[in-house]
Amino acid sequence: MDDIRLGSILLESKVISESDLEKCLEVQALTGNTRSVGQILLEQGRIDRSTLDRLLQLQEARLARPEVPQPVANETMGESLLEAAVRAGARELVVSEGRPIMVREAAAWRPLTLEPVRSPEVWDFVRREMGSSVLEELADRKFVVRDLVRPGVCRGRITAMRHTDGVAVMAELRPEKVQSLTDLGVPDAVGSLLGGSRGLVLFVGERGEGRSEVLGSVLAAMATEPGRYVVALDDALDAPVPVGGALVTRRRVGEHVGDYAAALRTTLREDPDAILLGSVDDANTFDLAVRAAEGGRLVVGWMNSSSVAACLSRALRYYTALDAQRLRQSLANVLRAACVRHLVASKGGERMVPVTEWMVVDDAVRDVLRRGELESLAMLIRVEGNPNGSSLDQRLFRLAKDGVIRVEDAYARAEDKAWLLDRLGSSPAEGVSL
Repeated sequence: MDDIRLGSILLESKVISESDLEKCLEVQALTGNTRSVGQILLEQGRIDRSTLDRLLQLQEARLARPEVPQPVANETMGESLLEAAVRAGARELVVSEGRPIMVREAAAWRPLTLEPVRSPEVWDFVRREMGSSVLEELADRKFVVRDLVRPGVCRGRITAMRHTDGVAVMAELRPEKVQSLTDLGVPDAVGSLLGGSRGLVLFVGERGEGRSEVLGSVLAAMATEPGRYVVALDDALDAPVPVGGALVTRRRVGEHVGDYAAALRTTLREDPDAILLGSVDDANTFDLAVRAAEGGRLVVGWMNSSSVAACLSRALRYYTALDAQRLRQSLANVLRAACVRHLVASKGGERMVPVTEWMVVDDAVRDVLRRGELESLAMLIRVEGNPNGSSLDQRLFRLAKDGVIRVEDAYARAEDKAWLLDRLGSSPAEGVSL
């Protein structure tokens, strides 16, 4: 639990440097550990009393984290197990030989059962959920992936794999119904661009933060316009193909096509009106996506990153200095919006709350893109009352101030921790101060 130490919190907040902290610890050791780190920092004039008080309250909040729910007795394997996981609000389920059944609820893993699962129970579960021939496939292929569709319970993806102790199953659980973009935290200003517009729209996130849910909702929004041809290319999209409105075809990368770049090249020969890409995380695919948008199509792609500026900086690193200049000009012309989505546990820990950073490209953003001054994007997005964007830290501040998420979780996720700490410390909201 290193994250509850005052020294770690001081470094996270960038209140003092690592060298200053080391000197403070040396002084503490020389005095026989009779004085606290905070007391020494006050005496040396490195921090003031109000800052120390806010940091100590943050430390107390971390110490008061809610207890993890206790596991229950083993339940019958099969559909009742999936139902139990869904009732518990689980997003992922792991069934493995010789271990208790594990689920991920909100941000944390916990055991769903008390007793380890025996081999025959795992095998029966695999056959029931993935088909009678799956164990024979495992013998040849080492792992097998299937779509998971349980009417009235959930949908998702389920993977069976071999490991050192036998067979394990990992299921990603999602609601049956595709959620609206608003429910997923995507602002209307970004969602409105998925209709009949052209250009490039980027959705951004990190591992385990709902990529498939977002892309399923994005595809549904792209398919609402009649007379439109939409092609979706993804390696794990399990949402049903939208019916009505646009003509939609979906190809699974790795199954119907080899990789994203090859799939996109083939798709462009069909001249679709809009393309959804499950990943633009390599140089070839990203470059093709930009060129496809320059051709007058709507291209929507997913990139793994943590912020608007970080995803664009990553894209520029794909290119040489000369090519990067060309890309900056192209992005200024075709980029319409970027939307970053994170998930943070609610204050009670019972659900995940979407926290969104977003930017709709206007003339000021285009100018920044052309100059390559991406560090200025964060300042543009953070401008109070900006109708074309909102920063992650602004949204975290608002959710913590309103009591939707815990202050310590907002602090852990924030990019500018000192800014958030200062804003929360001066917030007049009842029960939300540091």
